[in-house]
Amino acid sequence: MCGSPHNDTILKMWERAVSLVSDPALDDPNTPWAPKQGVPRTTTLAFTAVQFLCLALLVGIKDTELGVLFPVVVAGLAPVRLALPALGRRLGLGSLFDESFLATLDADEF
Repeated sequence: MCGSPHNDTILKMWERAVSLVSDPALDDPNTPWAPKQGVPRTTTLAFTAVQFLCLALLVGIKDTELGVLFPVVVAGLAPVRLALPALGRRLGLGSLFDESFLATLDADEF
């Protein structure tokens, strides 16, 4: 299904990843994760990196003997997302994972 929420999430993650390796002057200023919309580029980069790390973990686990733990790992993704603001503060990263920035990046629509 083309318009499913899952596909929209993958599309947003892909668009953020492409915008991070492209010239910032070419970014669409109307996207919620654009620096002009209030989300710093470093926050977008860090959040997208966390998402790709989680995706790599899922892909790495699913085809191994640990594949039976796949549902547990998927269930653990929500607490990882919820812990990002506290983790950022604990690591001395300031407002890198500020809740308002993450809410913008998590938004259903852009």
